Amino acid sequence: MPLILRQHHPRQFEHIGVVRHGIATGPNRIEFVAPIKDATEANRIVQGSVVSLDQNGTFVAGAAAGTGVNRPVPMIAMNNGFDNGVTTGELASSMAYSSYPISGGLIAAIPVTSGYEIETSEFDPDATYHINDGLIPGTEAKLGKVTVATEGPGKKQPYLGFVSVLGNDKGIHKPPYKVKRIAFLACFIPAGVAQA
Repeated sequence: MPLILRQHHPRQFEHIGVVRHGIATGPNRIEFVAPIKDATEANRIVQGSVVSLDQNGTFVAGAAAGTGVNRPVPMIAMNNGFDNGVTTGELASSMAYSSYPISGGLIAAIPVTSGYEIETSEFDPDATYHINDGLIPGTEAKLGKVTVATEGPGKKQPYLGFVSVLGNDKGIHKPPYKVKRIAFLACFIPAGVAQA
């Protein structure tokens, strides 16, 4: 009799986004709860991803530099787009007519404007990190990932914060579940400050 094997699909524990230091749980934790823009964005967002709000107040992967006075605030997602609590709910012909349970269709994210040390598994594995290196949101193929800055704060890249924990593997450590992660002190510095 052949073995019955289940196909691999993403597991919740494979993606980590946690508050390492600071108030880690509600109602006192500073967090923002909103819907994900659409299915495309939901497939890009995992726990620990860099996300931001678009002009309609829905979450999208990544955080653009913005222009003028409009500078999207980077946040770290606390849910996977595929978590059961996020995907439950009734989808109607239009999002305007959808009905969601308490958590359905919504995720929570921690803004990097707060006094937190955040740990995430969603980082650029090709970059080398050092303590105090500035971190920025990745773009294109690295969309939703944390990566090391290539210029000083306040120029063309929005800063998420600064690396706080180093391990033996390019600045990465592996706590429980052996999922590699990076930790950083949240400190949002919008792009364009140096030019203002």
